[in-house]
Amino acid sequence: MRAQIIINKFGIIQEGEGKKPPQGGVLARRTNRDLVVHLHNAVTVPALLCLIQALRAVDVQMTLVGSTALPMTRAQICLTLARRALSIVEGQHEDLFMSDLEIFNKEISTIDILPKNLTKLVELNFSQMDAPSALMKASTAKVGNLVSVGQTRSMRLYFLALPENLSWPPDVPDISKPIDEVLSEPISTWLSIAYEAALSIQSPIYQHGILKINPELRLPFQRVLNPITPLTNRLAHFRILTTASVIGDHADDVIII
Repeated sequence: MRAQIIINKFGIIQEGEGKKPPQGGVLARRTNRDLVVHLHNAVTVPALLCLIQALRAVDVQMTLVGSTALPMTRAQICLTLARRALSIVEGQHEDLFMSDLEIFNKEISTIDILPKNLTKLVELNFSQMDAPSALMKASTAKVGNLVSVGQTRSMRLYFLALPENLSWPPDVPDISKPIDEVLSEPISTWLSIAYEAALSIQSPIYQHGILKINPELRLPFQRVLNPITPLTNRLAHFRILTTASVIGDHADDVIII
């Protein structure tokens, strides 16, 4: 079996042939159970996000041309792509945020200082559970400052639940509307990268770094994202549950998404 995906710089999948990715885009070629991904050297964030979404349905051996990690699992390549997207956004907005994204494991160096609400969420196991059961389990755990993110049938992300008294983002977003409509750039894209990564990696991920809360305050933060991606449910039933906290003296009074 041979198949090819071409994604342009606007994040739109196109038909076509070729051995190189388009300007700012992606070329992914599948042969039997091998998928080889080529990124343009000036690949855009929309192209990377589209590829991360496309890889959700792919479960084969993957190779990212130019990467030292060969071969890669879907989780590994999606993490690499998400980190690339974050580096682009954060490189253009160093004053707003900088962070790293990791697939959660107990060997992470900062895990010993995870706040209680993050620990509660990351320890929830949603595998083999349908969406209603997973959501009930999360509700019973009473995770503090919980954010629930869903997606439409067209895979647009939107908030379903948010904590009260948010300190960040500066403008409290409406729920049930696409994130890119209720949050300004680059915040909407920065958050969406982590959300899309969680849905495609399909296991808890951990994000940490520095966040600009307001013009006078920049603080270290930690965030845990735990996806609900049951195999038997429609994509519209998928969820990302996430909670975050700042570190330090302001941890009790600064509430972030």
